[in-house]
Amino acid sequence: MRGCTDAWPGKPIRAGMNPDEITVTPDGKTAYVASYGGGPDSVVPINTATNTPGKPIRIGSGATIAMTSDGKTLYAATSNKVVPVSTATNTAGKPIPLRGPINGIGIVITRGPANCGSC
Repeated sequence: MRGCTDAWPGKPIRAGMNPDEITVTPDGKTAYVASYGGGPDSVVPINTATNTPGKPIRIGSGATIAMTSDGKTLYAATSNKVVPVSTATNTAGKPIPLRGPINGIGIVITRGPANCGSC
């Protein structure tokens, strides 16, 4: 058959108590896994070349995650805040408070101001 491979799953990578979501930097070098339960919820960076998890980044409860298109910032949304995470340092920034609970997060890419006629 054309296009078939003999790919098999590798050794499992421990990424927190209950891994729930994953996103990968545009260069493919780091995967970020949102995990919950068993203590403070966190985002775990994983080096994709070595499949090695890094130090968990504490972000709060019930996180859902999204990556910017340039890969510089990961946003983790919890029930009452959004936490920016620098992917260069894997550190959480100042939380952005929300007025109520949310169920997800997304990143919208724009080329310029909405009223830009030449963009």
